[in-house]
Amino acid sequence: ELWDAPAPSTESSLNGPEYLVINPRYSACVPNHAGHIVISLGGSDPHSLTKPCVDALADEADVGTSPRRLVAIIGPAAAKGAETVSWHQGVSSTTKLVLSPKNLAPYLGGAALCVTATGMTAYEALAAGVPVILTNWSPDHVRTAQELAQRGLAHNLGLWSEFDTVRLRRSVGHWLDDQGDWSRASILGRNLVD
Repeated sequence: ELWDAPAPSTESSLNGPEYLVINPRYSACVPNHAGHIVISLGGSDPHSLTKPCVDALADEADVGTSPRRLVAIIGPAAAKGAETVSWHQGVSSTTKLVLSPKNLAPYLGGAALCVTATGMTAYEALAAGVPVILTNWSPDHVRTAQELAQRGLAHNLGLWSEFDTVRLRRSVGHWLDDQGDWSRASILGRNLVD
């Protein structure tokens, strides 16, 4: 199998893509350490992690020193599911649900963090200067997330099957409580995705 051998890490690749096309709108975003938290787990949210993320982060006591708005992105495939519609009814008043946006730039602008799966959204957030907290759909994504974490750009939560709300809250707390680390990650993310 292609991914059996460890993928090389170089200056131009992160264990996978060497080149990605990212809309220049993301580089125009202005991140904000005091801003909202974006939760975006793909077009279909294949492992149904959006709701557990929203539930875990809706309690302001666990999310740093001040209440944060959450912006939960529901992708086009997930928005069609009956399950998604039913849990929308019980979300906190501090959570904004966005169904099937054309792109995430308007939501990453002003954001403090992005909780996402390793993939395009992670790179779009980094281009916007927004540090990421990553869950992963596959072992090769875990390797990429580890590389991003080693570079100080991300927190890696491991495989989706290991998802733990306590680790998620700790990661969010770390980024929000340490503005120096957050600022470095924001700058490094913009520098990584040029």
